[in-house]
Amino acid sequence: MRACQRERTLRCRSSSLSLTIALVGATTVGSSGQRETAQPPLTRVELAVTAAYEREFGEVVARPAIVSNTDGNQCEEPHLATTAYFRTSSSSARLVYLVTTPDGRAVIRKSRVASVVIIPAGTFRVLVVMVRHQATADGADLVHWEAAQAKINRDHAAFAASRGLATPIVSFSNTNLLLDARDIADPKSRSSILAAAEEKGLQTASFQFIVAINIDSARSEGGFAGAEGFVYMGNYGRWSRPLAAAEWVNVANAVYHHEVAHHWGWPGTHDWARCASGPTDSPFIVPPILFGWEDVDGDSVPEILDRTPYGRPE
Repeated sequence: MRACQRERTLRCRSSSLSLTIALVGATTVGSSGQRETAQPPLTRVELAVTAAYEREFGEVVARPAIVSNTDGNQCEEPHLATTAYFRTSSSSARLVYLVTTPDGRAVIRKSRVASVVIIPAGTFRVLVVMVRHQATADGADLVHWEAAQAKINRDHAAFAASRGLATPIVSFSNTNLLLDARDIADPKSRSSILAAAEEKGLQTASFQFIVAINIDSARSEGGFAGAEGFVYMGNYGRWSRPLAAAEWVNVANAVYHHEVAHHWGWPGTHDWARCASGPTDSPFIVPPILFGWEDVDGDSVPEILDRTPYGRPE
């Protein structure tokens, strides 16, 4: 069989730095039936990161997923971020991650997430309760909100298609409910949101994420990711009039690309995200490689879907 040549690139850009690692190899089909690409030797940085995983966690990560944040002008702390997800079930995973010096040798921060995290793959059922406010959020706004939710799904579909995947790695199946503020005891409380939804006859047990959107013109506040898949989003834009379609897209980005990402294990320190501005990972806030959405070990399977992620033995 004639081997075909393929080039893969991992790019890490900032406003003043562009780092490209080209991986060139021969594509074959392994015993598992997955296409495998002969990988080049690990770089010094990759070797250092692999050693750090073994030293800090006792984990084999033969081909690490790495993002470089080394723009000294915009990064308070030049560093590498690297993550590894190991499935524990179809919906959960163990997560370990490291933040290291740019050469990968010294660990700045590390974490073995104490409990399993929601794996960033699959179709998620989401209940969104929008709190009605006459000035900012009423029935007519649901049209813009639903369009913004559709864009989130298109973001994931476009990313998957750009990687040659037939289906998105992530998608959201949304149920939206508009409720009066007086019907919700506390919009920041998951139990209050569920109680209000159930009072309207909705069965809530099957939802993985529960989202409360409370664009209250009397309150300026941000959002947070709470326990058990809960997300709260307040009036961070200080809006006092109906939101335009583009502003609802901004809210959807904050809910799905930011707060949901915390449920996938993105830490509150936000140090997986690139500190330099630019469209490198757009529309995602977190570089997709850190959620396992890229193939880094050459078997043509994104690591989050891989039976042997990061080059681990089967």
